[in-house]
Amino acid sequence: MDTFQMQLVESDKRTSGLVIGDYVPDLHNYSRPIPIIFWLDFLLSLLTGNGFLYFAVKNTSFSPEQVLCIFISAVFLFRAGVFMHEAVHAAKQIPLFDLGYNFLHGFVHKLPLYIFGAHKHHHAAETYGTMNDPEYELLKGSPLHYVTPIFSQTVMPLLLLIRFGIVPALLPFIGEKGRNVIYQYASTFALNLRFKRSLPNEKERIEWYWQDAGCFFYNTIFFALMISGVWSWKVFFIWYAIFYLTFLFNFYRVMTSHTYSTNFNQTNRKLQILDSVTVTGSWILGLVFYPVGMRYHALHHLFPHIPYHNLARLHRSILTTIPAGHPYRETLVLNYFDALRRLPKA
Repeated sequence: MDTFQMQLVESDKRTSGLVIGDYVPDLHNYSRPIPIIFWLDFLLSLLTGNGFLYFAVKNTSFSPEQVLCIFISAVFLFRAGVFMHEAVHAAKQIPLFDLGYNFLHGFVHKLPLYIFGAHKHHHAAETYGTMNDPEYELLKGSPLHYVTPIFSQTVMPLLLLIRFGIVPALLPFIGEKGRNVIYQYASTFALNLRFKRSLPNEKERIEWYWQDAGCFFYNTIFFALMISGVWSWKVFFIWYAIFYLTFLFNFYRVMTSHTYSTNFNQTNRKLQILDSVTVTGSWILGLVFYPVGMRYHALHHLFPHIPYHNLARLHRSILTTIPAGHPYRETLVLNYFDALRRLPKA
């Protein structure tokens, strides 16, 4: 943590744990997810994203119209994919939403829900910002770190195809040790590639097997339709381009979610919040890079149980009640580029 952040921690006793609930007495009113909002947002994002995927296939290859359709499809399928995060936090309060996510998006695009199950380590005080946090890396604010994702993310759709289109068929034949290696090192949606996932318990193992099977089944149909000539192979290349963009969007979003200044050392809860970022302006960039409440990342780390559709309202309420010097205000930036400037310099 930088010197200023440490001073905030040492000097502000009342908010040593950032207990904003003291300033928002009706906090429980923000805690209940509204299922119809979740379902409509998710389904409309899916419909729009997959619709523009269809239009991209129908348009002339490399035409401006096709490029535009690919971009729009990526924006909305990225939004649909972010509901993986919402399903992990709120699925128990929204009946069948986890199944809906898997059958309508996760299996189709090889992003099953269980790969995000280790997300709990990103919120726990004892693991946040450490090597045991799958979603944390020591990113830097340098030209190299800005450019590298353009190239590194090109392989991500291919890795999805291999991991969830081929590997599930091999699991019965590689032995328990081989399966455990797959689970621990190749079954987590992770930024920290050195993260080692804990071995699954019985419930987690069942979820892993049936969700891998679901991905394999959908992927088999996907390629069978192209091999048989029912679909053009153009579908595959358009899908690949779209999901390259979704991974690129996600990486650039992640770059501004935190200041990544823990040096992989364990922190306390207040430092976790001060290491997080809230982007208050730039709604256009917010549409692409901060779907489903991701712009309120510091607030999400304060209250992980608050559903995404209430974050903006809670944020506005907090700003009217907390004092001018409250540390939460230090997490605020005006736009995406201000957030990038908070990254440590290389």
